[in-house]
Amino acid sequence: MMSFLNNFLLLCDFCKPLKHSLFCDPQTSSLHLKDHLNTCSDRLFKVIGGFLAENVEPLELPDLSSGFNYTLLMTYYGDINLTGGSLQNLSSVKHAKFGYYKTSRKTGIILPLTFDALSFTYNYSAAILGFGRSGTVFGIVQGLKMELVLGYVYQKPEITFDCRATDLEYFDLEFDGNYLIDWILNLLGDILITVLRGHILTSVENAVKEEADEYITEINRIITEYQSSLLPLFFKKLLQESAKP
Repeated sequence: MMSFLNNFLLLCDFCKPLKHSLFCDPQTSSLHLKDHLNTCSDRLFKVIGGFLAENVEPLELPDLSSGFNYTLLMTYYGDINLTGGSLQNLSSVKHAKFGYYKTSRKTGIILPLTFDALSFTYNYSAAILGFGRSGTVFGIVQGLKMELVLGYVYQKPEITFDCRATDLEYFDLEFDGNYLIDWILNLLGDILITVLRGHILTSVENAVKEEADEYITEINRIITEYQSSLLPLFFKKLLQESAKP
C-alpha cells in the first residue's frame, strides 16, 4: 500500500512546472496549461499502471453458475458452472489523452484506459440433456475500455474516485476438447460468449473500485491533515482556467 501512496504523492511534482506558468506567469498560463495537464495525465497513468501490477495482476475472477436454454428445432435446457477463473495482462494497459469536467461542487480528471490484450481461464462443468462436459476454457479479450474519474470536491475538501468499464472490441473462447466436432462445446461456446462478455467487464470494474477505495481513503486523510497541499490548489486553478473563454 505504501508504495502506491508514495507514487501518488510524487504525482504532485506536476505542480513544479505549473507553479511557474500558472501561478507566476498569468500572461502565458493558457498557452501552457494543456501541456502541463497532459504531463499530469502521463504521471497519473504511471501511478495507475503500477497500482494494477502491484494489486490486481492477475485478477481472480468470481465463480459463476448459470442455467441456460438453447432452441434448435426443440428447446434444450442445461446448467454451467465456472470456477477458479483468472484474468491476466492487466498491467499492459494503455491510455489516451485525458479530459476534465467541472460542476458547481467538484472538478476532476477523466482518464480513458484500454486493455489491448487480456487473457483468462476458467474451469467449467456443464450438463445438458443428461450429457456432461468438464475441463478448461481459455478466453481472449481485446480492446477492453475503461474510464477512471478522479474528482476534487471543493467544500470538504476530498478526492473522489470512480471507474466504469464501457466496452470491449473482441472476445473469443477456446475449450480443451475437440471444439469442431463436439456439439456440446459448440453450444457452450455461443452461450459463454454471451454470459462472460458482461461478466468480464463487471469483474474488472469491481476489482479496480474495491482496491482503490482503501487508497482514496488514505489520500483524503492526508489532504485533511495537509490542506495547504498544492493538490487542491491545482484543481482550483484548473477550474479557473477552464472557465475562461
